[in-house]
Amino acid sequence: MILGFVAGGVTIRHTGVKSLKEIAQASRSGQTGTDAALGGILGFFAGILFILPGLLSDAAAVLLLLPFVQRIIGRRFIRPGAQTRRGTVVIDGEAVEIIDERLPRPDQDNPSPWNR
Repeated sequence: MILGFVAGGVTIRHTGVKSLKEIAQASRSGQTGTDAALGGILGFFAGILFILPGLLSDAAAVLLLLPFVQRIIGRRFIRPGAQTRRGTVVIDGEAVEIIDERLPRPDQDNPSPWNR
């Protein structure tokens, strides 16, 4: 049980530091750090599973640390339609101007300082 706590703590610390370095490197190079962020999250969950007692939770933690399992989970949860350009995500949208008739217009004679 003590070994599980130690393994969980080491896993959380190692994957956290590693993913933070990878995210920083990705941001410096102008890419998105989704792979590093996903690896950090999965490493955190693996550490929690190591801390929980039981053989099945330890086996699931080891699976979460394997790179090919991380790629499978990444393909499942990261949207393939997100367009990226120099580290930014482009979201298509539409703007609608709402004109409220109760508000004074700038062309009216209104002594309010907010219309100047």
